[in-house]
Amino acid sequence: MIKHSDAYTQAVVGQSRRQYARAVFDLFDPDMVVDAVTVSDESVQSKKDQLPARGTDETNQKAVTLEHGRWVLDGTWETIDPSDLTGQRGWENDTICDANGIFAEPFPYVEETISNTEILQAVSLQFSAHAYNGVPEVFTVEVLSGDMVLAGKDFTGNTASRAVFGGFTANYPTKIRLTVKKWSIGNRRARIIRMLPGLYETWDGDVIRSIDILTESTFSGLSLPYSSCDVEIYNEDKRFDPYAPNSIFKSIEERQAVSFEMGMRLEDGSVEWLPAGTYHQQSGGWSLADLTVKWNLVDIIGMLTSRRFVVPSSLPTTLSGWVEAIMASIGVNFRQSYIVEEDVASLPIKATKEAVTGSTCGDLLRYACMATNTWPRQDMATGKLRVGKVERIEGNEITVDAMPSHMTMAENEAVSDITFTLDKGEVTFPGTNTESNQSLSVSNPFVHTEEDARKAVLSCLLEYGGKKFSAESRGNPSSETGDIMSID
Repeated sequence: MIKHSDAYTQAVVGQSRRQYARAVFDLFDPDMVVDAVTVSDESVQSKKDQLPARGTDETNQKAVTLEHGRWVLDGTWETIDPSDLTGQRGWENDTICDANGIFAEPFPYVEETISNTEILQAVSLQFSAHAYNGVPEVFTVEVLSGDMVLAGKDFTGNTASRAVFGGFTANYPTKIRLTVKKWSIGNRRARIIRMLPGLYETWDGDVIRSIDILTESTFSGLSLPYSSCDVEIYNEDKRFDPYAPNSIFKSIEERQAVSFEMGMRLEDGSVEWLPAGTYHQQSGGWSLADLTVKWNLVDIIGMLTSRRFVVPSSLPTTLSGWVEAIMASIGVNFRQSYIVEEDVASLPIKATKEAVTGSTCGDLLRYACMATNTWPRQDMATGKLRVGKVERIEGNEITVDAMPSHMTMAENEAVSDITFTLDKGEVTFPGTNTESNQSLSVSNPFVHTEEDARKAVLSCLLEYGGKKFSAESRGNPSSETGDIMSID
């Protein structure tokens, strides 16, 4: 269950409630790498390497500097050792503009060197949202390939804390550069929180028309269901139109991410937001209407299910190692997009190169989980793949007045026996009902001995036999797959 306040719990079960949705649309080449960040000059408080970090957060530390109005000994400014600075700060230059905010030539600049980018159609800039920092008022953004400028734009009169340079198409760019000529406050340094290749923006209720999220899970390792999200947004300006000139639709490709949050208005009028997962573009997963565009997205498990496993030169020997190898097969930017819980990370599992060659990432993930009695799912807060033991976590309560009809009960599917193919022969275990007409056969590259199979069969039988219950209720966005629900 996703952590939430008591006020949220009350709002969910109220006679009426108001819900909200928002999403972060992160459009960039999923194989892109920022190789280096180069700056004209840099203060001791600067954190230039933070510039490519995708996100929207910003530090709230008010650190003392030798700029006009920033050495005020009234307790509102902190004298902080540079090594103790925290949070997202981005680049801060060392030279100071004049009283009118104008920088002397050569103007301060920041440049990111990028690789593995086939097409770039936008650059997103984040400046400080704190008024005391100011923003660049006059600046230039350029996209280059080597020393050749592919696209550029001069911004003047800027007062916003965010800016997007778009309306261009650059093939195989290698650099993006921001040059600051005038600051909004005099006698100050330039401060850039983020400079992101691609489009990074937040959609709210003014943009989103509808969201449908379906979450599936399994604990057995015999199948690998995943979560999906259908989102429809208004497209009145035709930004997402494959037939429109300079449409950023050309930049859309598989594996790009959209992160969602669901908000609930509380009794005091504030809105509490909970993560609703991160979902990725899939090939052909879109459709256009007159004023809207709809995407059919999948979570990180759905994204890896059918991708070919790239066999590493040295095979892993632990659960954590195999999960990392699976994620590396998706792309360099996904190599660390996983969480293997500490109590199972070091569990030993082995396979041969011959056994895993030609496998899909989805098959290897479920085989690894079956062999270690773990299960995979999306971590809602981060969007990463999470692997761990099945926990008995208490979830929400569903009351009678929240259900349009009573819960129903039926017999669950049964299996008569399960046969494992081992390194030397086969072994068969009894199922949940010997009279069942269904038998299962498993060939798992991580199961080598009868003892291995004896452990794995426990996972396989989790979802067979016994009773199954079906209930429909008024939704609660704080519930997540794996919760033990209490139902009246």
